[in-house]
Formats: sequence, structure tokens, C-alpha cells
Amino acid sequence: MTARRSPAAAPPFWREPEFIGRAVHLLKNHATALQAASHLLLQSGPGIDKSARKRWRAALRDSGARLTRLLDQLGQLAQVHEGGPDAFAPVPLAKWLGEQVRDARAAEPNSRVRLTLARSPAGAWRLSAAPVAVALGALLRNALVHATGGTRAKLTVTTRPGGLLFAIRDHGPGVPPAERPVLFTPFFRGKGALDRPGAGLDLALARAAVAQTGGRIAHRPAKPRGARFELFVSASRARNPRVNRLHTDR
Repeated sequence: MTARRSPAAAPPFWREPEFIGRAVHLLKNHATALQAASHLLLQSGPGIDKSARKRWRAALRDSGARLTRLLDQLGQLAQVHEGGPDAFAPVPLAKWLGEQVRDARAAEPNSRVRLTLARSPAGAWRLSAAPVAVALGALLRNALVHATGGTRAKLTVTTRPGGLLFAIRDHGPGVPPAERPVLFTPFFRGKGALDRPGAGLDLALARAAVAQTGGRIAHRPAKPRGARFELFVSASRARNPRVNRLHTDR
């Protein structure tokens, strides 16, 4: 009797021809826009209208920022793909989270959203830090880009059996019910996000990174408006007598 062969696992989305083709198309678009804006500025004479020069400079900065962002995201996908399961290592959690928040703010300098670390268990924790940082960074950047300017987004970390729950709560427009089933699809951009920077990769990147750890990611609607993204990962307290206090940064 011939044994049945188990079906092969589906390849990760970044190996799919459709994803590769879309990524190449976007890279070409951003590079072409960058080249066109540069050419206009270089060819313009001293008598060019100041408003036109200002528009071309803005287009140059925007194209450069979009190209850089896409390259960074593709680089992080490569990191997720090549890294393999990351060893658990002790991390000074509150300090490490503060670094993730600062890095996200630096990546989105034009955001008017106030991103803060609201609460975190103190002390050192063992977790798979590299892929968790990729996933958490993607979710934090997503909040900075899509939440309403002038509002506050909070990162809260709490203990759960077997690990830690990272929750990012923003006060943006939220995600319409019709868009929720495809929210983590690569290159998906909702109707309310078409005028925002990005290529629709942050949430797909976060899901790919957390999957590497065996964790899970979820979106929860927030009331009265906004979104809450939850990231659960396996973690345990490091052996340290000074880990029982809670760190609060309000």
C-alpha cells in the first residue's frame, strides 16, 4: 500500500511571482518619479517660478521617501526569510520597547500622531527579539501613518500565559468591516489609505515576522473609533530578582 504524501507547504508570499512583479513595478514607478523630478530641477533655469521649484522639490522628497520605505520593507522581508527561528535571549523589556518606539518615530518624522509606551512589565524577558522587533516596528509605523493627526497612539504590553501581548491602540478612522478579511494581504491599501505614504506592506510584514516566532497577530476594532492591533509572542521572565515592578511612562 502506497503511503499518501502530505501536500507541500505553500511558499511564503514574497516568493510568489505576483508579489515579485508588483514589487518590481512599484520600484520602477518610484525610481522614474525620482528621476523626473531630479531632471526638472536640474534643467530649470534661474528664472523658474518659485512655486514650481517648490513643487518639484516636494515631489523629489516624496519619491525618495517612498522608494526608501519600500526598499526598507523588502529588506526586512529578506531578513525574516533568511533569519530562521531566532534564539530566545534576555531583553531589558522596557528599555528595548522604548527603542522600538523611538525607531518608529524616526522612520515617520512627518507624523503628527503622538506615539507612547503606556505600560510594560519591568525587568528582563526572554523572547525572540529580532522578528518581534520587525513585527512591532511595522505595527507602530502603521499607527503613525494611518491614525488621525493630533491624536495619541499607545503601545501597551501585558503578560499572558506563556508569553507577552503587545497591543497598539490608535485613534484613526479604523478599518471598515469589508476590508478586514484582506487587511494583512500584501500591497492591500484601504480606501482611506490611498492618500497616505506606503505600499501596503507593513501589516503583511508584521504577520510574516510574527509567524516566524510561532506567535499570532490580530486586528480588533476599537470604540468609539480607531484600531487595535495585538501581537502575542512566546516569552518568559529572565531569572532576575528585580522583575516584579511595572514600568509606566505616561
